[in-house]
Amino acid sequence: MKLRMIAATALLALAACGQSGEAPKQEATTAQPQGLFEQLERTAPEMQPVVAWQRLITHAETMPACHDVRRTESRGIVPANVAPDSAYAGHAGEWAFSIQCGPQLTTVHSDPHEHWLIFFAPGATTSTIVNCAQGTGDRCLLAQIPTTGAAATTATSTTTP
Repeated sequence: MKLRMIAATALLALAACGQSGEAPKQEATTAQPQGLFEQLERTAPEMQPVVAWQRLITHAETMPACHDVRRTESRGIVPANVAPDSAYAGHAGEWAFSIQCGPQLTTVHSDPHEHWLIFFAPGATTSTIVNCAQGTGDRCLLAQIPTTGAAATTATSTTTP
């Protein structure tokens, strides 16, 4: 009888401490490594360009750092049929942001050497940047990512008898 009493009080003491009398179960959780792409997905949409700019200024290629931001925009996910001669080539499936550094003055022209694309690949822990300068021009001025193959159009012709 004393043995049962001791076992019952031990069980009550364990329950009072928030522990059960059973052995703790180990849950098999495999933590998926989260890359910058996945972190960006969880970021509020209005903060995503800010995060892209923060990543841009960590790259040594952008030195001196891009302190004045003229424009930042998400270009979206680079499609598989991206034009091979574009600045987006080789980045299919990655999330692209366009960042134009420089003063926000209407009298100052944008400098293509201060225009950057920053790419976030799924699962990657680093971002990739590409400068938009090409000679004296800017190869990232298009509002949309250039692709190969034109959109299918249907032409109709009408003839009058």
